[in-house]
Amino acid sequence: MFEIAFRQHINQIMPYIPGKPIEEMARELGLIDTAQLASNENPFGPSPKAIEAILKELQRINRYPESGCYYLVEKLSSFLKIPKEHLIVGNGSNELIDFACRVLLEPGDEVVTAEHAFAMFKQMTQANAGVVIEVPQSGDFVFDVVRMAGRVTEKTKIIFIANPNNPTGTYASRDELDAMFSLLKNKKVLVVLDEAYLEYVDARDYPYAIDYFNTFENVFVIRTFSKVYGLAGLRIGYGFGSRELISQMYKIKQTFNVNRVGQVAATAALDDQGFVKKVRDATLSGRALLSSLFEEIGLKYLPSQANFVMVKFGSRAGEIYNQLLKKGVVVRPMNMYQLPEWARVTIGTAEENQRFVEALQEIL
Repeated sequence: MFEIAFRQHINQIMPYIPGKPIEEMARELGLIDTAQLASNENPFGPSPKAIEAILKELQRINRYPESGCYYLVEKLSSFLKIPKEHLIVGNGSNELIDFACRVLLEPGDEVVTAEHAFAMFKQMTQANAGVVIEVPQSGDFVFDVVRMAGRVTEKTKIIFIANPNNPTGTYASRDELDAMFSLLKNKKVLVVLDEAYLEYVDARDYPYAIDYFNTFENVFVIRTFSKVYGLAGLRIGYGFGSRELISQMYKIKQTFNVNRVGQVAATAALDDQGFVKKVRDATLSGRALLSSLFEEIGLKYLPSQANFVMVKFGSRAGEIYNQLLKKGVVVRPMNMYQLPEWARVTIGTAEENQRFVEALQEIL
């Protein structure tokens, strides 16, 4: 029996349960062909330029990568028009959420976020002995950022906002974020804006986080190569913030936190914005298809600005999820977000979307 006492704040953490990889689902279901619509991945794969860079780099994987991701940071600096000292690359954007907590939180410090927000905000806060303050969302599942600003106290160190949010796909508007930042004037709190799904946004009143970074000192913006760039398996995320914040994060960063294959793939992917546009266009088309389907059959859904749609199956949610599984269609139940009547459906290829549509119509 293991008799050494664990840290008390670790005991309270509920482990995050990710969507199962397509290979695991295939083994469990005994199916050769499945439509994986559970993990918000890009079903179209990475850019051909990224694949070419990966193949060239494979012969060098016996060597450690560059610790500071020099060429990727240089490319990001040019792409974003941000000085290099404001940038940091992580092993997925989740690591950057952890960095923010680790450099700022003392035991008992508070972090404000919303209920039904991305689960990593809560998990990383608790892992770093912080206290999570979850503010209810509005009736349409939108972050009430003004109310969140009102919950800031002297103990608050961070506000986490995913915009658009996972799992709801909803977003806070420009007017709402402007109002929040006005209320936070002179407050000593870091606002972390997670833009993992930025490239899928088409709302005219969407507030681009880089504008707030250029205006306010206490802003840290997180983005990823896992979604529209199709590099989820390589774990590459990046963030930008003040020089002082980034320099503190470099102190705690693992020496070789980002593998060399991921570095060259992400660098090459940034050079193929034409591919990004193709993925975006196909995804928005699929998003419109699923939204129309849900309207047609009378299912409540949340208008989405991401590469997924959250839909309410009601009391039959568990049954519908299992029936879809039997037909080889994998979606994500929302039980872990305390939304047991809802499911999140990732936008797939045209063939996968049609397969989901037909399967759901048969079940209903």
